[in-house]
Amino acid sequence: MNDSLACDSPLTCEALAQRLALTPLLRDVCLRGGDYRGLDARKARFEGVDARGARFDDAQLEGTQWKRCRLDDAHFGGARFAGARFDGCGASHSNWHRAQMFRTTWSDCTVTGARLDQADLSRISWIRCVASGIVMGAAKVDIAYLKDCDLAGVDLKQSLWSRVQMRGGDISGGCFADARLHLCAFTAVKAVAADFKAAHAPSISFLQCDLRDACFAQAVLNGGKFNRSDLGSTDFTGAMLKMTQWRDSEAHRAKFCDAHLDHADLSGASWRNADFSRAVVAGTKMHCADLDGVVWTGCARQEARADDLLLVEAMQWRPAV
Repeated sequence: MNDSLACDSPLTCEALAQRLALTPLLRDVCLRGGDYRGLDARKARFEGVDARGARFDDAQLEGTQWKRCRLDDAHFGGARFAGARFDGCGASHSNWHRAQMFRTTWSDCTVTGARLDQADLSRISWIRCVASGIVMGAAKVDIAYLKDCDLAGVDLKQSLWSRVQMRGGDISGGCFADARLHLCAFTAVKAVAADFKAAHAPSISFLQCDLRDACFAQAVLNGGKFNRSDLGSTDFTGAMLKMTQWRDSEAHRAKFCDAHLDHADLSGASWRNADFSRAVVAGTKMHCADLDGVVWTGCARQEARADDLLLVEAMQWRPAV
């Protein structure tokens, strides 16, 4: 959008509809502060458009394309965006409450502080987007892909995420309390001090993630994977961690008080000074784990599986010279 473009008088809804009837392409048009509620602009192409503070509530925007548009403080409540694409747009503090955003694609966009509560974000793709501080309470996210996105401080309380894959990026300080995270996978994601308290997330995967100071107290994480992740000072108090995998992870000073780690795999993990007070470790595999200084008060450590001596011998074998 050209900053020098005069934008004192936005197009009226009627004038915009007339232009769209002639051509689907709108370039460098002023819509700032305009009222376009209920507009039918399906398959329109918006390039360099200034729509800051405009209202598109309940508009039909399926298949639209938005390129380098300014959408800050705009309202899209209840609008339908199936198949829409956003490239290089700024939409900070915009409102997408109850918006239908099925199969939308976002790349290099800034949506800091936006509200997407109760929105349907199924099959979305976000690439290199900055979305710190967004609110996604009770939003539905199903089969989604996020790559190198900044979602620090995201609010996902009570949201539903299903089959979401996130690679790279940041969710530090985010709130996932009471969220339902079904078959979600995070790879090389920074999640320092993120709050997953009481989250229901069986089979969740955190591979090579930074989870220091995060909170998973009372969370249901059975079958989850935390391999090669940093879990320093993370709180798993009272969490359900049955059959979880922690291979080559670091969890120094982490809290596992009253947690259920039945048949978990800690092979090669370094959990020095962790607290296992009253934890259940029946059948837990602790092969070659570094557990120096661990607190075992009230924990039946003898029920865990110690080093596999045959495996240790095999690992140390060297051919004779």
